Amino acid sequence: MADEDKKKMGQIIRQARKNLKMTQKQLGIEIGYSEASAERIIQHWEAGSQPVPLEQLKPLAKILKTTIENLLP
Repeated sequence: MADEDKKKMGQIIRQARKNLKMTQKQLGIEIGYSEASAERIIQHWEAGSQPVPLEQLKPLAKILKTTIENLLP
C-alpha cells in the first residue's frame, strides 16, 4: 500500500473513531491489542506510518460500524 493511501486510510479510521467518541486506546483494546500497546498501534495506523494488517480489517470495520470498503482509500 502506498504511503499516500496509508495516510488516507488513517484519516478515514480517525474520523470513524471520533464519530463513535472512542479513544485510540479503546479502539485498540476492542480489536484485541493489549492495553499497553493498543493506543500506540492505532496512532501508527491513523498517522499512516504503518498499514492496517489485513486480518484486522474485518474486526476494525465491525467496531467502527462500517464496511471494509468504506475504510479503504
